[in-house]
Amino acid sequence: MQRIRATLRSALADAVRQGLVAVNVAKLTKLQTGKRPKALVWTSERVTAWQTACEREIAAEWERAGGRTGNAFKLWTSCRALHG
Repeated sequence: MQRIRATLRSALADAVRQGLVAVNVAKLTKLQTGKRPKALVWTSERVTAWQTACEREIAAEWERAGGRTGNAFKLWTSCRALHG
């Protein structure tokens, strides 16, 4: 969130300098401080579990699609959600 805000703030600062907008509203926003997620070590067990879960998702998506090409974005997001 902090990085997104910084990018938006920079873009709006340029827009203010160019006279495209009057106020940089990103400067006025406050964000809660957050903790960084603790990094996990990818042990061979975790890799195997992740691969197995993704293979199950691929098989389920293949079945939902009736053997045709499934929704690649849905598949990518479901596999991505498996590892945070």
